[in-house]
Amino acid sequence: MGLFFFGIHILLLSKIAFVPRIIKVFLAIAGVMYIVDTVANFLISNYSDYASALLILIAIPSIIGEMSFALWLLIKGERT
Repeated sequence: MGLFFFGIHILLLSKIAFVPRIIKVFLAIAGVMYIVDTVANFLISNYSDYASALLILIAIPSIIGEMSFALWLLIKGERT
């Protein structure tokens, strides 16, 4: 259930962060995929059959979006 709220957090972060558009897109996709995975876990009775496919669909945008956001904050995030 925690990943559902984390997905909402990532979606909101993608809307308010002052980062390049490509990072916002990947953050938004990751947020939606966290929400979809959590809802699917509750609604699909045979979730274990689809768990590996959903994990791949979550991992790719999450790694790209969250890691690029972290790197952007470390490199360009400080305002002078």
